Amino acid sequence: GYGPVTWLICSEMFSDEIRGRTLGFATVANWLSTLIVVGSFLSSANAIGLSYTLAIYAIICGFAFSFAYILVPETALREPPIVVKDVKKRFTNLYG
Repeated sequence: GYGPVTWLICSEMFSDEIRGRTLGFATVANWLSTLIVVGSFLSSANAIGLSYTLAIYAIICGFAFSFAYILVPETALREPPIVVKDVKKRFTNLYG
């Protein structure tokens, strides 16, 4: 899944001063999304069927992939301030 990606991105994107808080926020978001999936899977599978439940999860994964592809920059061999500028530019271009 996408779980470890959040920790990787946070560790490469943010400076040492705020890295701990961002990793904490990413961990909480990761666990909450896992809780939602685990909590809703059986009731959704029983109500609408396994194939429709998995199709819904696949659509959500497609949106998550699109979000990451469009808005998350390449971070390899780049300093955090440069990455942050790139993220701000992408959001400004997208949301005006």
